[in-house]
Amino acid sequence: MSIFSRFKKKRLKRKNKQILKEKLATSHPLEKGSILFENVYPLHKMGFGSYGMPKVFNAESIECKLTIGKFCSIADGVKIILGGRHFANWATTSPIWILDNNIEPPKSKPKFNNNVIIENDVWIATDAIILSPVRLGNGCIVAAGSMVTKDVPPYAIVAGNPAKIIKYRFSPDIIEKLLDIAWWDYPVDEIKKISPILNSENIDALINYSNNRKTAMATRAS
Repeated sequence: MSIFSRFKKKRLKRKNKQILKEKLATSHPLEKGSILFENVYPLHKMGFGSYGMPKVFNAESIECKLTIGKFCSIADGVKIILGGRHFANWATTSPIWILDNNIEPPKSKPKFNNNVIIENDVWIATDAIILSPVRLGNGCIVAAGSMVTKDVPPYAIVAGNPAKIIKYRFSPDIIEKLLDIAWWDYPVDEIKKISPILNSENIDALINYSNNRKTAMATRAS
């Protein structure tokens, strides 16, 4: 690399750093996590109120997408692997065509969905590994050190390698009500207002609030 190229690269890096600094300074506090994440991984998305910096491995191509919803908590050491499948039923698991550009890729190579979708209010604990393609449902919890290889239902707690359902956070009827409430889609000022309820065990209070909210909205619409 020439001196001019190195200088240009440094100048671009300084400019990008300044743009990021200004964006963080003018953003909502609950938006900072997504801004930092998308600065590192511009091809992927993190929703409002989420935070954490998982290590994202894109082993396939830019067509693999990671989508993280709102108000997700992602701990240190989490790894998310997009693509990178090997085929156990072939004579070799080695992707020889990748090692030599002169070798044609096999025509029989299956097409896979290699996306990972993490819905809203998901907690992924330390050192968990997420393998594509999976969907982590709203409100689920992935225990520390777990390896997720298949979809996780809403409000399930999974643990182990491979991760299995240990239990659900709430009863089926409460889960149904929470999914209907979808508080993460409320306006941010309203979320701040009801945060004492959200950050408590008083699920009934949240359900009552939601019912009153629906009644008020129906009255205004009539």
